Amino acid sequence: MVCECALVLLGWVFLLYLLYHLITILYNLVYPFFIATPINLHKAAGGKWA
Repeated sequence: MVCECALVLLGWVFLLYLLYHLITILYNLVYPFFIATPINLHKAAGGKWA
């Protein structure tokens, strides 16, 4: 038989794994639109035609 402590530990590891992925998904959705500064296209293109 498996110790009950091991099952509880596996449950916590699984929950933390899901929480990590949820936070990563939310960060990838929020960061580009609300946190990051927009790219200056004139500087990025190297000219004045952008």
